[in-house]
Amino acid sequence: MRWSSSTLVPTLVALGTPFVVATTTCDPTIIGAILGPGTNATLKSAIIVGGNGTYGGGGFAKDPDFPGNATGLPALCAVEFNITSTLGAYFTFGMYLPDVWNNRLMGAGNTGFGGGIDWTEMAPLVHYGFATVSTDSGHLSGPGDASWANDSPKHLALWGSIALHASVVLAKQVVKGYYGDNATYSYFSACSGGGRQGLKDLQAYPEDFDGVIAGAAPWLLSHLHPWAVHVSMPNLLADPADNVTDAHFDQFAAEVLRQCDPQDGRLDQVVSDPYGCQFDYTPLLCNSTFTNNTLCFSTNQLSVLKATYGSWVDTADDNALIWPSFSLSAEATGLAGSGLDGAPSTFGTAYVENFVMNNTNWDWHTLTASTVTLADSLDPGQANADLFDLSTYKSNGGKLLTYHGLSDPLIPTGGSIIYYEQVLAAMNGGSASSMAQDTNASTSALDDFYRLFLVPGMAHCSRGNGYAPWYFAGGGQEAPANSSGYSVPGFEDAQHDIVLALMAWVENGTAPDSLIATGWHEQDAAQGVKMQRPLCPYPQQAKYVGGDETAASSWSCESGSLVGFEAVTIAKEGSADPPVTATTTASATSSNVAAMYAAPTGVLAAAAMGFLFVL
Repeated sequence: MRWSSSTLVPTLVALGTPFVVATTTCDPTIIGAILGPGTNATLKSAIIVGGNGTYGGGGFAKDPDFPGNATGLPALCAVEFNITSTLGAYFTFGMYLPDVWNNRLMGAGNTGFGGGIDWTEMAPLVHYGFATVSTDSGHLSGPGDASWANDSPKHLALWGSIALHASVVLAKQVVKGYYGDNATYSYFSACSGGGRQGLKDLQAYPEDFDGVIAGAAPWLLSHLHPWAVHVSMPNLLADPADNVTDAHFDQFAAEVLRQCDPQDGRLDQVVSDPYGCQFDYTPLLCNSTFTNNTLCFSTNQLSVLKATYGSWVDTADDNALIWPSFSLSAEATGLAGSGLDGAPSTFGTAYVENFVMNNTNWDWHTLTASTVTLADSLDPGQANADLFDLSTYKSNGGKLLTYHGLSDPLIPTGGSIIYYEQVLAAMNGGSASSMAQDTNASTSALDDFYRLFLVPGMAHCSRGNGYAPWYFAGGGQEAPANSSGYSVPGFEDAQHDIVLALMAWVENGTAPDSLIATGWHEQDAAQGVKMQRPLCPYPQQAKYVGGDETAASSWSCESGSLVGFEAVTIAKEGSADPPVTATTTASATSSNVAAMYAAPTGVLAAAAMGFLFVL
């Protein structure tokens, strides 16, 4: 089954969406002249792509973050610009400029430590009619490769926020030059590392976007990545006899489902409320009737398991919270399982080695809370998206939709909950230190511009346990097979599609009181819908009210309580000296990186790095 972009037209027309035809052609000479010499921009390419066309990264060597090609594209012009500086740093951004434009700009993000233009993630977005933009953030690497960051504050600053911001500003100029009109609205949609980019941008540059969708955002890198080292240490440092094997983790997951599934009100193979589950570890212990030691846990193994799933706290600071661990329904084997081969995941170590210590020989055994304090004080690339007072973005009319899978095995769901609750405290006139949050606090201070949707059963950005529905056209979500690859096949409306929901909120003031997640049999649109269920704005939860449990109408969003996480304490930037290593230079100090952001209002912060154009 295939369907065309015209399926979306009635919905977009209802939103008041005008469609515009380009006033110029996809001619390199014409497009290259749109950005003047003051921008330090050089056109790399302008390529005509015909209807149902293909375009993309051109393979791993050219774009290791997004090497694949987008297919089934509408007729468009694919352009790529390179922006250089007098210091030798540069970044590249790419755009899809559709022949028929909806008068809007949409940004897409990167992944992990990666750098590359995400032509594939822009593909579903251009089908809505958006002109789209993505940046390589100043380097080329795969999502797990952080070597580019080592002792390179220029590249860190580009990756942290500057490349995206500058790309958006320049993309708006390209849109004006190509279509003869400004974009009426500008949006951003991404998950994971791209979700962080969206949060950071609306905090630092609240004028860039009218609406942002940010999924599973690693907003506090200086805590998350050291935690990814810490979470493996109970298992790695245990005596071999006390190791929790992957088989043990599987047994634990089965016990979580057995205990927690019925506690959320419906026995349906989905743990809908892992933070509300009252879990008893006792049934996992080996005893006279449970003697299979490949499945049951010794007392020491159970201690390792509890340490793995327990929050990381600073025992020297009254057990202050550093970072939450996995939710009860999340799989821990990737970061803490038996496949680590004697060392923590590079998801953690690569950040500490290359962003913080500038030392690829850093010994992970030395990780302590002070490592986090150092990372906080350096805030490499000023990449932490840790501003909680979003008043400026709100006053600009900006809207923010965030989402996170409740079974995320990479970025703990608790991080998104903590960010929401600390923003709530700040917008209620309090501060992060005023937490733990009153679990019954009103969310009214956020309801008119910021909503968080927790997705039961969903893993990192997409997919999950095979039963819970998770698809709503969010960033990083692969559309079902036998579909066009964009929006929600058969349900192209603001109830089911988070992109259309954001547009309806920004442009018509219609807030999303729920989103409906869809799942298909074998994740194949041709096989029909398997289940739909509403996702509720936190802290509300979907409750079964009767009827066919696979139908969204059998569920209702009902009031719930905040989790009430303790505030995460973030050390003040510059409060600790940078590490002294053989490769550290004066230019790598936190004060010099911070100085890159000290440009006057109205001038691109990157001007301190040699970028000459004025915004």
